[in-house]
Amino acid sequence: MRKAEMAVAGVIFLWALSVLYEVRKLNVGWGLNGPEAGFFPFWLAAGLAGSGALIFLQAARAGGGAEPFVTWEALKGVLRVSGPLAAFIGLLYGVGFYVGAALYIGYYTRVAGRHRWPVVGGMTLGIPMVIFLLFERWLLVPLPKGPIEQVLGF
Repeated sequence: MRKAEMAVAGVIFLWALSVLYEVRKLNVGWGLNGPEAGFFPFWLAAGLAGSGALIFLQAARAGGGAEPFVTWEALKGVLRVSGPLAAFIGLLYGVGFYVGAALYIGYYTRVAGRHRWPVVGGMTLGIPMVIFLLFERWLLVPLPKGPIEQVLGF
């Protein structure tokens, strides 16, 4: 298990270093009007790099344990969450955000949440409608609609 912790901490540390390398192109200081464009990314990446290094050192000092990195029961729970999420992301540009979100929410409320069909129907239709009103109408931020774009008249 410690090897997995060290590997993840190493990936976090290297990713943070790459962000620090890229953010050097921006001003990272404090300007006349407040923080410059690279101020927050720099300090967030510095904090991530420090956290990754600290986790790596703690895992290295603790030594290796005999317990497995993940049990089968825990892995099934992760797959129950990540599988439908990956499907939603994969379908995003094919069916659009709203249809994909409705399918994803419907799956979760029925299969994972074990709610009754009226609740599933309300959530499946209601949440994408609220998201549509919020983003498309009020914030004027278009989300990918897929083939439903012609139906909605956009």
